[in-house]
Amino acid sequence: MIVHGLEQARAAAAAAAGLNRPMRIQSAPGAAGFAGPAWFAELVAAARRAQPDAEIEAVLDCGDSPGAVLAGLRRGIETVRFTGPAAARRKLAAIADASGARLEWCPTRALDLDGEDNPMAAVGAWLSGRRTDPPPRSDDDADRALARRRDRRNLAEVQDAEPGDAEKWE
Repeated sequence: MIVHGLEQARAAAAAAAGLNRPMRIQSAPGAAGFAGPAWFAELVAAARRAQPDAEIEAVLDCGDSPGAVLAGLRRGIETVRFTGPAAARRKLAAIADASGARLEWCPTRALDLDGEDNPMAAVGAWLSGRRTDPPPRSDDDADRALARRRDRRNLAEVQDAEPGDAEKWE
C-alpha cells in the first residue's frame, strides 16, 4: 500500500492484521526527498504500535537520490527503493545488504491510498483479492495529489523528526 499519512498507515495495518496478511507500507514516489526518512520511519513505527500483530514491511522510495537511500538505511528502514544509475545502485545495494536491509529499484504493484475515502476498506479489498487494479485517476485527482506533495515538501521540520513526531503532522 502506498500511504501518504499516519491515518492511511494505521488503516492499512489494521486491515492487514484483521485479515492476518502480511503487507508492505510504501511511501509515495520520491517521498524520502520531500517528507524525509525520519518521518517515514516514525509513520511505520506508529502503524506497528497501533497493530502489533500486523506483519509490515516498510519501503521508502528515495527516487534517484543516493543520499536519501543512505539516510533511510541509517534510520533503519528495511527496504529502500532507488531509481538512479546502475553503478550507484550496485554500491547502494552492497551497503544495504551489509546493514541487513534491501535495496530495490523497480516499483512494485501497489494500491495508492491517496484520495481513498475509506483506506481500511480499500486495503481489505486489495489484500483479499476483491480489488485487483488500482482505480483510474482523473486529472483532478492527480492535481490534488501533486499539490499535497508540494505542501509536504515545505515541511522542513519533518526532515529532523524524532520518535513520536508523526502525530504532529497529521
